[in-house]
Amino acid sequence: MRRFALLALFVLLPATLMAQYGQPGRGPRRGFDEENQDTTPSTATRGYQFGVTTFAGGTWQPSGVEAQMLFRTHGVPFTNVGIGLRVGSFIQNQAVLIGGSQGFFAAAMANVRMPLVTLWMVGSERNPTFVRLEAQPELVASLNANSPMGQGSTALIGSFLLGFTVGGRGPMDQTFLLLAGPAWFGPKASEWHAQVSMRFSAPIGGRPSRTPPPN
Repeated sequence: MRRFALLALFVLLPATLMAQYGQPGRGPRRGFDEENQDTTPSTATRGYQFGVTTFAGGTWQPSGVEAQMLFRTHGVPFTNVGIGLRVGSFIQNQAVLIGGSQGFFAAAMANVRMPLVTLWMVGSERNPTFVRLEAQPELVASLNANSPMGQGSTALIGSFLLGFTVGGRGPMDQTFLLLAGPAWFGPKASEWHAQVSMRFSAPIGGRPSRTPPPN
């Protein structure tokens, strides 16, 4: 039940942040310098991302919360690099019915974001939201305490996540990500699980681009 409570909490948090950072409604016509931010990409080179991750398959799975710093990239197939920390505990696969968790872990994580295709655009031309199919390869190194899994006190996790993102035009704009894919646990007691992650990202600083208001 704890795992589902974490997922439900995270679903509510992006909506709260969107409301906090969202654009206010336009008032009376003003000069160009006073116009509200246009939805062209942010020029920020850094951002943040937080979320929750859980796994399926097997008797026990590490499930927890995570926070990352994002760095924009240029001239490579991926749009940004994320480096961060994930903390949590090991949840029993049948926790919804009988409950059960054991031990805890702290893990360093790194991933890259790779947009594949824009599926559709919703909203007005002045304020669009883009729905995309994206990939996110990820590598995690974990230190475990009282772990019930075969990897023991240390583990490596490699995953290839694929899923939908909803957000702005650019790679550092506010985005909600729902991702899933296979995850390999090793090197000791090698095994496979299915990973599910929900994440929210937003830029830090940067100068937003503007376009002149319509006549």
